[in-house]
Amino acid sequence: NYTEIRGKIIQFTPDKDDERKSALGSPKSRHWENAEIQIYIELVQNRTGKTLYDKTFTIMSRSGTRPFKIEDLSVTNMNNNSSSLGLAFNSFKNSLERFIHDKLDTLPLEGEIIATNIKEGSNNGGKDLAQEEILVNIGLINGVIVGDMFKVNKLSMKFNDLYTRRKLGDVYMKIGVIQIQEVWEGLAKAVPRAGKNFEAGFLVRSMPRLKKGDL
Repeated sequence: NYTEIRGKIIQFTPDKDDERKSALGSPKSRHWENAEIQIYIELVQNRTGKTLYDKTFTIMSRSGTRPFKIEDLSVTNMNNNSSSLGLAFNSFKNSLERFIHDKLDTLPLEGEIIATNIKEGSNNGGKDLAQEEILVNIGLINGVIVGDMFKVNKLSMKFNDLYTRRKLGDVYMKIGVIQIQEVWEGLAKAVPRAGKNFEAGFLVRSMPRLKKGDL
């Protein structure tokens, strides 16, 4: 899929001593600390740079039982981390996974035509018949199966704000529809069902699969 996940840390506040302590001069019964992280995440269409979804996550924790150490950020220690910052990171990780899965499930599968070929043949009447074959860069690892239909579009124009240069959007030209005929691990072969003049670099976008009752 041509969706990129980007993020940036807005706030990173490691554990700080809380004011919840016993009477002045007496030891604390446990190690109380606060921690807060704020991270901005966006899902971006890789080809155009358009932001599809974004969200700012703010996570706080005051439940840690020991001080935070930089080693706690390693993958092996993250899940067993009992510092407030470690607990905050674990909470963020779980929230981020849910956000990404929920949003990606709403997006069509996208890929690109990487090659085309004209295959010569003949029909039942013996007349020469040329069949266009199209190779796309998505396959079994992306969930593609034989029979899947894809819209084919060509990016024709990009629009940016004249003053801020902020991306305003893109204009796509409809080229046609293709159907998957053979599929391998990371690529698939398709044939046209509508349109012509397909070229390498054209964008393909999945169409909803037909259910048995829809035929």
